[in-house]
Amino acid sequence: HMELRQGDPLAPFLFTIMAEGLSDLMREAVSRNLYRGFNVGTMKVEVNLLQYANDTIFVGKFNVDNVVVLKSMIKYFELVSDLKVNFHKSRFGGIVVEIREVERFSQYLNCKFFSIPFVYLGIPINANPRRMETWESIINFFDKKLASWKHKHLSFARRVCLINLVLLYPSSFIFFFF
Repeated sequence: HMELRQGDPLAPFLFTIMAEGLSDLMREAVSRNLYRGFNVGTMKVEVNLLQYANDTIFVGKFNVDNVVVLKSMIKYFELVSDLKVNFHKSRFGGIVVEIREVERFSQYLNCKFFSIPFVYLGIPINANPRRMETWESIINFFDKKLASWKHKHLSFARRVCLINLVLLYPSSFIFFFF
């Protein structure tokens, strides 16, 4: 029996291996029509589970059946994997739904609820992209990261080009799920 602590460099890799079991649970629930994901794009691709490092996002229709199946999957995952879900860090939310229902479901799942818009991995989700306030935190983050480059004669315009280049390739940390 091995114990991992937060910050252990192996934790994300081991979580990824264990999370594959959670993906299998979700595939099984979807194949048996027990869980309904959310269709996105013109091709109506069903999205139901997104995972990044040690974060997991469940996406689905806002109904009691999905919430009950979700709780069952989480409990089964905990039993089989011997991992514990940190419900104090877990959040539940819905889009264009009654806030009372969100609160009720979040209590059932024993987690906090969140409202829209929210921030995930430093990116504002479902915020108005035309408003400067939406992007201020991201601009400030990149500005701090690029501050050390000022002494290397990288102009502001070149820094903006570099930021745009990073944002064009969302390979590691930017995704939207609506």
